[in-house]
Amino acid sequence: VHLGWYSRRSISCTLPHVLLLLVLAGSIPHLPAMSAPWTLAVQGPTGRFQLQLSQGETVGSLRAKISEKSGIKPEWQKILAGFPPVQLKGSEFASIEEAGLTNGEMLRVTEIAENERCALSDLNPTDA
Repeated sequence: VHLGWYSRRSISCTLPHVLLLLVLAGSIPHLPAMSAPWTLAVQGPTGRFQLQLSQGETVGSLRAKISEKSGIKPEWQKILAGFPPVQLKGSEFASIEEAGLTNGEMLRVTEIAENERCALSDLNPTDA
């Protein structure tokens, strides 16, 4: 392990100092930092509310939390994000980061119109 300028000096170290030097030298990977929860502002038909999400949550869990607050079923939600607002993309299993969301973002949620729901159900028939 090459420690840069540390290798040219005579250092008497304790174990914690050695570990710190190894981390600084890149020999030991950095431990992941604890991430703070994400806050997303949501504007829906029932008003404005905030959601707390942890990093790595899925689009499906986001839709479920929106459903709890707004009363709109997850499959009937149209979520717009960004500026200019565009419809949220990604599967239900994609992380919120993969879907392009960022911490602190404002989402606009509307309910898919009745005629659009029929068109969607025609594309994805279920066994009755």
